[in-house]
Amino acid sequence: MISVKNVDAGYGKLQILFGVSMSAKKGRITAILGPNGSGKSTLLKTIFGQTNIIEGSIRFNGVEIAGKPPHEIARLGIAYLPQLNNLFTGLTVRENLIMSGYMLSEEERRERTEEVFQLFPFLREMLGRKASSLSGGERQMLSIGMALMRRPQVIMLDEPTANLAPKMVNTVFDVVRRLRDEHGFTLLIAEQSVIKALQLSDHAVLLVGGRVLFEGDPSELLNNKELGRMYLGLGGA
Repeated sequence: MISVKNVDAGYGKLQILFGVSMSAKKGRITAILGPNGSGKSTLLKTIFGQTNIIEGSIRFNGVEIAGKPPHEIARLGIAYLPQLNNLFTGLTVRENLIMSGYMLSEEERRERTEEVFQLFPFLREMLGRKASSLSGGERQMLSIGMALMRRPQVIMLDEPTANLAPKMVNTVFDVVRRLRDEHGFTLLIAEQSVIKALQLSDHAVLLVGGRVLFEGDPSELLNNKELGRMYLGLGGA
């Protein structure tokens, strides 16, 4: 569904990614892993048109999207949820959902809001609350719900469990699993909770210094003692 080939990219003259090639298959979870500063977030932003692509190709369903602006990529069916600033904190939960579906008719918006409530029933009870009053985990669920309002084909999540309590980390991973298993979404997830991400995902990519060191079966990476010890903090496990 997404194919990245030989991509060099960065910010202005600062190059972060070097010859990156990877793929994400339809209806599967692809984990993007690596130490801090390895280029995980930059890879997602590059797919979403938020960096300067120096060279290379990015295809979505066979269509070249390298160089397209983010709003065009979003219309094609890719949703990107950054780690920070992924909702409007000064607005209520209801207003955030309305803003995310501002291009929809009123009937479509009601229908999709109900779909969001089926996945996150607690949001129905919080419609009048300001997003700023929500917990970190609740905000993450709201941001995913906002993405679902647009019915994307692909959802990319950047560090969705960062700074969350262990219980909420498990909740986020359960939601990601349900999005794949029950709703058929394709997901790319840049994540620091390495073991959980590898256990959940269908495909894994290891980035180090902006280069791909591994791409393949998550179990292979989980069982690779050298890579796990050197780059993922697994202590040789």
